[in-house]
Amino acid sequence: MKSIIRSRFTIMKKENEQWLVDVKLLEPFERDVLLRLDKLPGDGVNVVKTSMSRTVLHLPQTDDRPGLYLKCHRQRNMRERLLDLLRPSRAEREFNNLLRFEHYALPAPRAIALGQVQRKGEPVRRYLAVEEVTGAKLLPDIIAGKNEQELLALCSDLGKWIAGIHQSGADHRDLQPGNILIRPGEGQERFVLIDLHSLRFDPVMPEHARARALAALAGYLEMAVGMRGFGSFSGAYMKAAHLEFSFAAKLQDAIESARSRRFRSRTARCLVNSSKFIIENSNRRRVYRRRDLHPEALDKITEARNGKSENVTVLSESAGARSKAVRVTLEGKEQIFFVKEFSKPTLAQSLRALFIGPRARREYRAGHGFSVRGISAPEVKACIEGGDFDLLVTEFIENGEQLNNVVHRLFVANRFSGKRDDLKRQRKFIRALADEIRHMHDAGVYHPDLKAKNILVTEEGSTWRFLFVDLADVRFKPPSTRRIIKNLMQLNAGIPYCIGDGLRARFFLRYLRGEKRVERSAMLEEIIRGSSRRVERWRRQIEKAGKRKSP
Repeated sequence: MKSIIRSRFTIMKKENEQWLVDVKLLEPFERDVLLRLDKLPGDGVNVVKTSMSRTVLHLPQTDDRPGLYLKCHRQRNMRERLLDLLRPSRAEREFNNLLRFEHYALPAPRAIALGQVQRKGEPVRRYLAVEEVTGAKLLPDIIAGKNEQELLALCSDLGKWIAGIHQSGADHRDLQPGNILIRPGEGQERFVLIDLHSLRFDPVMPEHARARALAALAGYLEMAVGMRGFGSFSGAYMKAAHLEFSFAAKLQDAIESARSRRFRSRTARCLVNSSKFIIENSNRRRVYRRRDLHPEALDKITEARNGKSENVTVLSESAGARSKAVRVTLEGKEQIFFVKEFSKPTLAQSLRALFIGPRARREYRAGHGFSVRGISAPEVKACIEGGDFDLLVTEFIENGEQLNNVVHRLFVANRFSGKRDDLKRQRKFIRALADEIRHMHDAGVYHPDLKAKNILVTEEGSTWRFLFVDLADVRFKPPSTRRIIKNLMQLNAGIPYCIGDGLRARFFLRYLRGEKRVERSAMLEEIIRGSSRRVERWRRQIEKAGKRKSP
């Protein structure tokens, strides 16, 4: 690698800047252009990706140089500065790995330049320029335009190519669809690996390391291409790497673990500064909000609570739930938000919040977690903490009704008007509800208060959309059988009487499809017994409350 650097690169220094530049490809290239691009992109320069710590720019090809991708890395906090002192920076690691790939004749873009800008003797900004791979597209873009036979051949070639990469000792550690380019052509030579900052070289990769490395890509192929494409990929990889059939089970376990880690990581992003979310501190209050939410909207919502704003109209308010719909007028446009207010916590609630966080923040995080997992819930907009109250702001679901009201309208209204029940439509509704709850449980989510009042329903043509609310105590962990039974008991006891036993049986059989017959029967018996106990307990509580009110 040192010989490549000596033969291809030259060092350029000026004041607080230092560059390692490819002489042949960038001989007429102006170094100062690189320093300006992330601040003021010039004509023809496209911003490919931007975040709090990195900006990626594309420079089109000219007569003097090839097309380039420029990555600008910034240090966000003291932790990143300390890590850069203990190990090479992300740009340096990727630059070194690109040279290693070039040395071993492995497919990767060509490194062009590496630079850094210092302030008071410490590097605060690093740049990496790589050559553009002409005509290449990302793997997801290629998959979208292929038929089934072409996809099977592509997955097979991809499996053989990755097996060859691993056989050479290269472990990418971030092998995902967005890091694989495909050039025009056929065979394994068309694939190119990018974003090599986390790559490690290990002469011998054990099976568990191979399964971990393949997990993200294999999980994507399983969802995007189907089981046939996934089987073609994994079979070609196992055959090329000379692995036994037991590796398939290890790969499935790694896929589930990788999916859970990805969900947890994406769920927590709403509580840190990022490209989509921001944290603000002012007047002893902390605000978590989406960047696309207008800042003045929160000021007007807070004023609405104090009754000081003319631009806000309170549409509805419930003293028990402490929730209301607020109409905000911004720049001549009217927006409606659903605002949930949490009063000052008690001593016990404050002690609990020390360990698991305030209720408003938990519901804000849970709402984003539902969105990440593809489960329907109102989109969270902001969370305000501090003072005498906490606020949670979410989108307002127009035409949204509680499940109880929809059931009464769908299953009872026709009887009062003298019409016959639409059994086909009722059964379709029951199947859709069962599928949505099964999807939530299969995604590894447990809602401890799954009552009919906590499910909103919107009708979209001939279909329905079910949205879950009151998410403060939601747990993002695969629910046990006991908790699944508890959820189904809550729903069965809370759904109005107008749904008969036949339709209830259809709901449970739809939810439990795929379970063994003996286990399904045992679960149904437990659900029926538990639902009866709940209804009886509610009846006694209502009778006791009535006796207290009577003179």
